[in-house]
Amino acid sequence: MGLQMGNDDKIAAHAVGIAVILLVGTLVYSNTFNVPFVYDDQYFIARNKLIKNFDYFMLPSTVENTFFGVHFKNRIAAYFTLALNYKLGGLHVRGYHVFNLIVHLSNALLLYWFVLLSFKTDFAKTGFVKNISEKTDFEKLDPSNPDFVMKPGGTVSPEVFKIPRTMALFAALLFVSHPLMTEAVTYVIQRFSSLAAFFCLLSLCAYCRWRISVNPAAKWLFYILSVASSACAMKTKESAFTLPLIITVFEFMFFGGKADGKGRGVNSVNRILYLIPILMTTLIIPVGNFSVRSVSDVAGVYRETGMSGSGLVSRKQYLMTEFSVILTYLKLLVVPEGQNFDYDFPIYDKFLNPNVYLPLLVLLSIMFAGAYLFYRSAKNGSYFYRMVAFGIVQFFLALAVESGIVPLSDVICEYRVYWASFGFFLCLATGMEALRQKMKTRKTRKTLNMRQNNETVFIEKSAIIVLILLVVYYSLGTYSRNILWQNKILLFEDTIKKSPNKARPHLSLGAAYAEYGRYDEAGAQYKKALSLKPAYVSPETFLNMGGLYAIKGQFANALSMYKILLLLYPKYSDGYNDMGVVYYKQGQPDVALKYFNTAVMLQPENIVYYINIGKVYVAKGTLDKASATYGRILQIEPGLKKMGGNADDYKSLFR
Repeated sequence: MGLQMGNDDKIAAHAVGIAVILLVGTLVYSNTFNVPFVYDDQYFIARNKLIKNFDYFMLPSTVENTFFGVHFKNRIAAYFTLALNYKLGGLHVRGYHVFNLIVHLSNALLLYWFVLLSFKTDFAKTGFVKNISEKTDFEKLDPSNPDFVMKPGGTVSPEVFKIPRTMALFAALLFVSHPLMTEAVTYVIQRFSSLAAFFCLLSLCAYCRWRISVNPAAKWLFYILSVASSACAMKTKESAFTLPLIITVFEFMFFGGKADGKGRGVNSVNRILYLIPILMTTLIIPVGNFSVRSVSDVAGVYRETGMSGSGLVSRKQYLMTEFSVILTYLKLLVVPEGQNFDYDFPIYDKFLNPNVYLPLLVLLSIMFAGAYLFYRSAKNGSYFYRMVAFGIVQFFLALAVESGIVPLSDVICEYRVYWASFGFFLCLATGMEALRQKMKTRKTRKTLNMRQNNETVFIEKSAIIVLILLVVYYSLGTYSRNILWQNKILLFEDTIKKSPNKARPHLSLGAAYAEYGRYDEAGAQYKKALSLKPAYVSPETFLNMGGLYAIKGQFANALSMYKILLLLYPKYSDGYNDMGVVYYKQGQPDVALKYFNTAVMLQPENIVYYINIGKVYVAKGTLDKASATYGRILQIEPGLKKMGGNADDYKSLFR
């Protein structure tokens, strides 16, 4: 009788593997639960009213003209999770980090599942066992059974059943422990990337499960799940745009076009028809939202808030630069040393620059290697060659949106490689397992002498040792990297060491110093940011400098900073608000009211501005206007009623 692994043994083996993945992932991120909000977290979470009221999710069209309207509509699935976090825990950071970690761990488990599923595809089952075990009577293999059960009389080595688990386990462990993933996990707002990857992987796994399922009822549930997950991915982040193409590539690389007579297969015409609903999910991202207009809208938010790195570059410059950026991602995936929260990456615009054509040649070589492995797998049926080829395709397609021809405000961000990294870890785990199996095959040859046999055994065991050491190395790197995230000063001091000539890190470090009361050091960082060239300087530089002068009581200097700010950024509402605060402290409430009202005109939903207006009215004794202002605040933030019972109960807010 053929060998079949018992269900209890399989369940126990998978349970151990899953437990190890969850344990490693939890340990390396165990020091992130109190990491404060940084950078975009302040704008997209702390100061974003859209996540504080579920009514906006019922009628998203009502927010089109608000500050984050375009961004909110395009990524409403991710914003919904932020709203859930806010509903459950307000702005306490722990809940946000717990959610991000759950998403990351889920992605690792989905990667584990995907590798296991890939061994049950048509291609794997017509080539894998045959290429792995010389003991297999391949003609007696029953391809209709997803668990590689042999027909009576067949034999298969027990090692065959361990290969999928080993590959899946190491692929997931390498991913969950890798330091390059920290920005998409520890940086709260970048759950956009990790959550989009979750839906992408879930869609891919569900599609694969649909294709191998023999149960008609479960089969179509998985198909619906695949389409629905693809749709959710499109409404989480635009980088998911190429997911349907990745699924299509997987279909044609790993599945055949003929039915097997038992309802599992899909004929050549139907397999294309079944792909159409998944391909159509790309239409969820409207054509206008994938255009320069959409990118400009989002970039406008970045420019207004000071989050942009250096402004948008041209399409040509962006594309030329991205060749070097992608190569940087690959180097960091192999050896994650020199990670940087805010890169000062050079912009290239000439193809003959060695920093352009040399990285391009390397990337083309990798693509050619993938094509060659695919060709070889078609000749010899090697599952390992085919999986590496797919991993290469997935990596480049996943990066195509953010590292293509659509220019974004920052040319490089580590969180952008999160979804693409699945292809890299597939290649790494598959390559190591292929090496092990090659050594096992070589060991069975009778022509080997004792020395050659010992060398073979050493290489075979070394592959596993190398993978274990990589997991340990990556885990230590991730834990260490997360230590920096625990303290804004440490994080931005590290960033400045690596990007000393970029204004934004100096501005961020100055704000961190000011938050801890280190005002002299904060002032030095703001001045450094102002002095740097090129001349792009965030409006927050002037805003924070003005705030620093105001804290010290140097009101004239503060007003000078605000005037410069409003001259350069006449629609920057916080500038008018902070200028009004200075005038109010100088005993000029009427002038202050003028600036507060201007701030409200620019951002009519910001309750901070209304609170300042209310304080002026109370100071002037116009309590009817103060009461009306409080009523307006309650319309924006109904939750503030807890501070009082009605519009007359405003003193606690305006004191």
